[in-house]
This record gives sequence, structure tokens and C-alpha cells, in this order.
Amino acid sequence: MSKTDWWQTDHTAETLFVGLLQRGWLISYEVRKWLESMAVRLAIPKLNEQSITELRSILADINAALEAHDLDAYGLADQRFHAAIARMSDNDTLIGILTQLTRQVQLIRAMANQDPSIVESTAMERPEIVDAMVADDIDKATRLMEGHIELVRRNATERIGEPATGVTAESIVRAT
Repeated sequence: MSKTDWWQTDHTAETLFVGLLQRGWLISYEVRKWLESMAVRLAIPKLNEQSITELRSILADINAALEAHDLDAYGLADQRFHAAIARMSDNDTLIGILTQLTRQVQLIRAMANQDPSIVESTAMERPEIVDAMVADDIDKATRLMEGHIELVRRNATERIGEPATGVTAESIVRAT
């Protein structure tokens, strides 16, 4: 058998590779969900009129992008929304880690943004998150942020498929 014949008869390496990639983004999304919740918790006590105005302005940009059917502008505004909350946490370590995670999950976010039902659902969730933050309801705001991120992760899982190794986000978390 030549060095390339294995590819035609045995896809174990392909399955393993795809499984590792999927495990990687599942782990990234679980970590992102936890860290974004922490950012919300830390940001709420620091909110002021300027930061609330900024968040509401970003929400307006998201809605304008949706109305214009401009998914690129929508994606950029979504990134600004999450980055603003991280920045409002005033925790440099958290901001740095979330910035790095944003780069890692960007492909998955872009895929989710191709699904009109996900775009519509997440667009409705963001104002609820901001309203809970402004109302100083930490538990509700963090629960909403976690659900917001989980919706995108579930959509990506459906589009890509469960990890080839049968690994789920929950089993990864338990194993680490």
C-alpha cells in the first residue's frame, strides 16, 4: 500500500482530525460562555450613562445591519457588543482572554450568522441582556448571556454535526 492509499480506505485520521477540531471549538464555546457571564457580572456594577448609551447604540447598529441585510456589518456589530461588555468589566485579563477566544470562534459565529432564525433570535436576546444589566439583575443578565452564546453553539453543532468522536461540550467539561 502506498503512502496515499490509506486515505482511500481508512478515514480514521480524518475522523480524528475533525473530532479534534470540533472538540476545540466546543471547549472554546464553553469557556467563552463562562467568561462572558463573568464579564457581565463584573460590568453591571460599573455601568454608567455613557456605557449604557454605548450598548444601546451598538444594538441600534445591529438592528440597522439586519434591516439592510448586511451580515458583515451585523457580525462586526455583534463583535462590538461582546467586546464592549468585556471592556466594561474593567478586567484586563478577562478582556485579553475573551479577545483571543473571539478570534478562535469567529468561523463558528460567521456560520451561525448565515442562519436567519439564529440571527433573528440572537438579535432579540441582546436588548434583553442589556435591559437586565441596566436593571442591575446580575442573575438574569448572566443567564441570558449564557443562553445567547449557547444558542450559537447549538446551531453550529447542528450545522457541523456532533464531534466525530461522540464528544459533547458537557463531556469535555467533565473530563477536564
